[in-house]
Amino acid sequence: FRVEFVFKGQAVESGEFVEQRAAAFSVNIDDLITGSAPAEKPVASAPRKPAEAPAASIALVWPVDGRILSSFGAKPGGRYNDGINLKVTKGGAVRAAADGTVAYAGDAIPGFGNLLLIKHPGGWVTAYAHNEALLVTLGTKVRAGEPIARAGSSGSVDTPQLHFEVR
Repeated sequence: FRVEFVFKGQAVESGEFVEQRAAAFSVNIDDLITGSAPAEKPVASAPRKPAEAPAASIALVWPVDGRILSSFGAKPGGRYNDGINLKVTKGGAVRAAADGTVAYAGDAIPGFGNLLLIKHPGGWVTAYAHNEALLVTLGTKVRAGEPIARAGSSGSVDTPQLHFEVR
């Protein structure tokens, strides 16, 4: 799979594989998508629909202007970053990386503070954590580049930053 960012007219590819990233992620996606509300129990006689395989690529715009504080992958002390952390100005606009629908908006996931998850066509999801304030709610349809939050330092961080993931 390929993730492509469009930044100031130039495409930048990520060398990370979705399968590797997914294997390291331990949060229950059903809890995130339903806002930690219990998911509906499937009817025993209903056939299960297979999960949608993500599209081979997605074009994204950068959600904020800012330098990378922490890159994707393994970190000292056995830690692992499932996304990237970008330095931001507190209160600055956090923008949707692509068109989609808000699948989660809240602060119930420990460490992430005010978190947004946006589902995009093709099976992709982007995550935006540590926001000062959320400007959209569950079910809101957003467009690429639209402000969705105000940057901050909520959750387990001390300095204003955006934790951004592509799932």
